[in-house]
Amino acid sequence: MAHDGWVGVLSMEVHLPCTASLKDKRSEVRRIKAGLARRWGVSIAEVGYHDKWQRAALALALVSRDIAGAESALSAARDWLDGDPEVEVLNATSWVAPASGEDGLAAVEGAVG
Repeated sequence: MAHDGWVGVLSMEVHLPCTASLKDKRSEVRRIKAGLARRWGVSIAEVGYHDKWQRAALALALVSRDIAGAESALSAARDWLDGDPEVEVLNATSWVAPASGEDGLAAVEGAVG
C-alpha cells in the first residue's frame, strides 16, 4: 500500500541541571527548540513540567516521505540531545505512522535509541 508520507513523533522528558530559575529554563528550552527545528525541520513544543525549573517535557513532530527518513531524523534528534552537556534525557519514546492514517498507530511503533 502506498502512503502519502510518514509522521514521526518523539516525546521526551529532560533534566536541565544548569538552570537555576524558570527564566533560565525558558532560555534553555528556547535554545533546544531552535536547535532541533534548525537541524531537522521539526515542530517542537514544551508540553509539561511548566512549573519546574530543572525539568521539561518536550514533544517534537515531523513529516517524511518515507519511514526510514522519519526514523533516522527522530534518532538523530535524540542523539543530538544526548550529546548536549546542558541536557540530560531522562526518557524518550517515539513512534512513526503513515500520514494517511489508514493503518492507525499500530502500523509502525517503537522506541528510538
